[in-house]
Amino acid sequence: MWAKSTCPRSGALIPRAVMEPRNRFADFFGYWGYTFLQAVSNVLNGLAFFYDCWRVAFTYRRTGRKVIRKIIRQQIYFTAIQSLFVLGVLAALLGALVVIQGFGQLSRVGGAELLDSFLVIFIIREVGPIMTAFFVILRSGVAISIETGYMSVLKEIEALAADGIDPLHYIAFPRLVGMTVSVLALFLYFDLCAVVGGYFFGWLLADIPFSNIGTTFPAAIGTTDLMAGLFKGLGFGLIISTVSLYLGMQAEKGVTQIPPQTSKASVYAFLLCFVWNLVISAVLYMV
Repeated sequence: MWAKSTCPRSGALIPRAVMEPRNRFADFFGYWGYTFLQAVSNVLNGLAFFYDCWRVAFTYRRTGRKVIRKIIRQQIYFTAIQSLFVLGVLAALLGALVVIQGFGQLSRVGGAELLDSFLVIFIIREVGPIMTAFFVILRSGVAISIETGYMSVLKEIEALAADGIDPLHYIAFPRLVGMTVSVLALFLYFDLCAVVGGYFFGWLLADIPFSNIGTTFPAAIGTTDLMAGLFKGLGFGLIISTVSLYLGMQAEKGVTQIPPQTSKASVYAFLLCFVWNLVISAVLYMV
């Protein structure tokens, strides 16, 4: 907007931005305030989307059972079964690194007998769930966001609704269930491969007794550790699937909107998984 005053020499109109100095302090807080409110809005919309998925699934629980089960099985196969080899190798190498480094450092201070507790704290409680979530986000979360993004852009979701089929019941709910079950299973599989691989490579490279895996290691795992793994795996599966589906379906304007929505879904899912991991650890181990 132009101000009414003019330059005394040239007579040209003077922009308001020149007349009134910009309040950068207010702009800074305004930007971050808007960003915060936008993030809160996205979280609330995601929770509403999650609620609608379960509401629709309960409403149409007797409709299309065979099709829904087939899609759930396909999602479990794609997310869990096809990931076993790569995730198993990654877990075994990580377990070997943790065991060898942990044994070497603990031996220097005379605490080699604490290796089992160190392995439980580092892999079972924290790294195992996070690494599994990160792997699933990269492999399946991205794929779901792209798939639902193209379905939204190409009006396939609208076509399903026009045919009387609820898209949340046919598209969202089976993928949500399949991914959640897959994350729980992969979390247990990752921990198993990490422990077995860690002790195997530890025995092979550092002469660590492999028999510890059946004697001292089970005694180091407590009920709280099992509960933490269950809650974390369940939460990660629901978070990744909900965020990927919700943001993927938001790509309605064109194909060029799919890549930024996919990137946003990956970042948000990983961030929320970290927050959930912190909350569960704080509740179970500090309260």
